Amino acid sequence: MQHMTPAEARADYKKQVDAIQELLGGEWDNYDSPIAEGCAAASESGFYYRGARFRREPIADYDAAGAAAVAYWEVRGYEVRSVAYRPTHRLVTGIAPNGTTIYLTLEDNRNRIGAEGPCNEGNWDDVSMDDLRRVKEQRRNTSPPNRRRANRCAQIPSVIDARNLHEGRPGCT
Repeated sequence: MQHMTPAEARADYKKQVDAIQELLGGEWDNYDSPIAEGCAAASESGFYYRGARFRREPIADYDAAGAAAVAYWEVRGYEVRSVAYRPTHRLVTGIAPNGTTIYLTLEDNRNRIGAEGPCNEGNWDDVSMDDLRRVKEQRRNTSPPNRRRANRCAQIPSVIDARNLHEGRPGCT
């Protein structure tokens, strides 16, 4: 288990995923969650951050892209696994020395980076609620004042809705 603060864990996650995205180039849609997840069911089990990014256009040479990811990660001390399930598919997994795991899926019709940061000490319920407050405050400070509630709710990650529903509150608050 790592000893990062939530801010350090978010920054570390972003740095590692941004690096592989930059290596591969192109435009990506970012679906990283700003809300911490729990390492296990118990609140005291620790927290981590996760997400996914999807490339807007397929990578033409996914063999070369996979090889570049392997080389990049190996130099940095990652444990690397690379497999191909069919001629048009590559899955490259890099596990950083601190435990961040990045899954690079390269196919002829889509490219995806999925990642999970390392488990960090702390109460994930408290961390995720702090994250939720932080995200709401950021959105409140950046949203136009005339935005309708439905539009504002559409921008809040589904993790928030799931947590609210689990706790018996409306889906978007």
